[in-house]
Amino acid sequence: MESTVGKGSVFSFTLRFEKRAPLPGPTRASLDGGRILIVDDNATNRLIVRAQLKSFGLTHAEAEDGPQALELLREAAADGRPFAVALLDFQMPGMDGATLGESIKADASLRSTELVMLTSVGRRGDAVRYSELGFSAYLVKPIKQSYLFDCLVTVLNRDPVEESQPVPPLITRHTLNEQRQPSDLTVLLSEDNRVNQLVAQTMVKKMGYACDVAVNGIEAVAAMASGRYSMVLMDCQMPELDGFDATRQNRKLDGPVGRIPIVAMTANAMEGDRERCLEAEMDDYLTKPIDPTEFKNAVRKALMADAQRAGRPTDAPAHLTSSWPLATRPARAGSRQGMAP
Repeated sequence: MESTVGKGSVFSFTLRFEKRAPLPGPTRASLDGGRILIVDDNATNRLIVRAQLKSFGLTHAEAEDGPQALELLREAAADGRPFAVALLDFQMPGMDGATLGESIKADASLRSTELVMLTSVGRRGDAVRYSELGFSAYLVKPIKQSYLFDCLVTVLNRDPVEESQPVPPLITRHTLNEQRQPSDLTVLLSEDNRVNQLVAQTMVKKMGYACDVAVNGIEAVAAMASGRYSMVLMDCQMPELDGFDATRQNRKLDGPVGRIPIVAMTANAMEGDRERCLEAEMDDYLTKPIDPTEFKNAVRKALMADAQRAGRPTDAPAHLTSSWPLATRPARAGSRQGMAP
């Protein structure tokens, strides 16, 4: 302690910690890099899954039955571009999904492909059976897009398992729900519109994260400097200080608080917006009205980026795209439900 009468006192201390070993990074392809094979005899089912995979930014191929699927898998393996995951329907004529899965795992050139069973007939004992057959996941239809997303993220980012190691537990809807338990991560929402605040807070809390609100850019700058937040959802048009200038002020800060992931939310999906976000050093942006799936994906990406930068684990699965920072998407016409401008 150093103290001067009439001026005040200064207290200081030193803490010594053992240096932590770096956290291991993913050893499998991130979600955006995985090629997916859809196997289903029902054209409508393929259409639904195709749309979901497209929204995730994944490349895919389709097969109508088991023999066609095996042919595609072997061609891909021979070309040196094997499929990362095969989504197999259970009820197919000739060769059902379970039999097809056995054939895939019995072929040394194909067994690295992860298998996900999609079935409309869930029965007692299925989880044990599919795990023994070599499946990584088992989901019962109809499958919510968020469950498929989290399933693929989990499957693609698992460490490879050696033969001497125990088989990891089968991924099911129940294990995915356990992953979604609330965490201690907190998101900062900088937004002046009350309706937008309520919408965004609800969406963040449904993902299992706490959410604080700053009603203008000045409050956002002060909140970001506190170091309490893992990411920021930044409205671009605000009174006092807009989102661009608030981001610029944050980026002037030293240390981790000056590199907090910031996702812009803008009502203007027009040419030049991406450049403005880049100039302000934002990491990503969403256009209003907000699409719920794109909102969740952006939050997950930001939380994963923050965790990797800070060297700590996170329970927020995410697909880190090659375009991060500042993932882009084209402006789209038409209205959607979500936040107001």
